[in-house]
Amino acid sequence: MSRPAPGRYVIYNRVLSPSGQKLAMSYKNGDSGATVTALNYAPYQVWEVQNYDSRTQSISPQGTNLQCAWGDGFISVLPAGGYVWVIIGNDDGYTIQDGGESNSWGVDSAVDSHLVNIGQPTGSVQQRWIFEKM
Repeated sequence: MSRPAPGRYVIYNRVLSPSGQKLAMSYKNGDSGATVTALNYAPYQVWEVQNYDSRTQSISPQGTNLQCAWGDGFISVLPAGGYVWVIIGNDDGYTIQDGGESNSWGVDSAVDSHLVNIGQPTGSVQQRWIFEKM
């Protein structure tokens, strides 16, 4: 098991859209939270991962003072405030979980502009992410 090295990444879900497109985590100013959109390597799909401690990491939209945080059933994007996650990788991709590892990021509907949700770990591919180094 490993975690991604600090750096800039495009993060996309293991589940493809109905039309076969990779769905990348995205954040555009004014959005209520992180969504998935068709992978196009646009600046709004680039995320910065930084180590917080030996176990947890933060995830931020590139070039901002924002961080991914826990919203009401989805991943919100808020001013930086020590929001950190446990990111663990294996052959199937990475899981992104809260510090207690009791909730995981996922996509319950693999369609363009769907919010990235957070909920009970299921072990499904909907909760697996690929971190592509930029």
